[in-house]
Amino acid sequence: MGFFKFGSKKPSINHQIIQGKKCTVFQFSMKATDFVITCHVAPAPEPLISFPSYDPRLGRYVEIVYGEKDFADDIQKLIDTIDYEDRGEEAFYYAFDVFVTEHINEFNRLIDTDLFRIISEIILMMEAILKARVKEQLPEQDKIDIMHSYINRTLTKFANNFYITKYRRSNFNIEPYLVKYSDTVR
Repeated sequence: MGFFKFGSKKPSINHQIIQGKKCTVFQFSMKATDFVITCHVAPAPEPLISFPSYDPRLGRYVEIVYGEKDFADDIQKLIDTIDYEDRGEEAFYYAFDVFVTEHINEFNRLIDTDLFRIISEIILMMEAILKARVKEQLPEQDKIDIMHSYINRTLTKFANNFYITKYRRSNFNIEPYLVKYSDTVR
């Protein structure tokens, strides 16, 4: 699925106990630096991880549970895109655009929950690179601002393929359904 594979190095994935919690430690390499992303292991029979994602609809962080291999593949795709061509400060935006375009080509849409996951992966990557290079943390408000920046970019560039998850009552259950974003902004 990814189209940049020139000299890409596969990430290493290790399982460790950190501060009493099961964690998956991903080690990635890119031209600029090597970096590490550590995620908690989600209890499940298959290898799942959890990581924080700011949900602007709720105004707070939620935990995303995602496949370990899928996460590593997503980050590696972003790295391959960034490493392919030096775009300076625009590198992450460009990688985001390429990633979202591939996602839309594969699934014919981008759902809000997928968008939040993709942006959260980019933020984790930015944070890990910052920590590896200058030993600093990305401030919480910066993470929220980055989330809003990428959402705004999506609404500008991908609005026709963007869908919002809504919920309705069905018998005694709550059932999700999708609404095309462009249908909500007339």
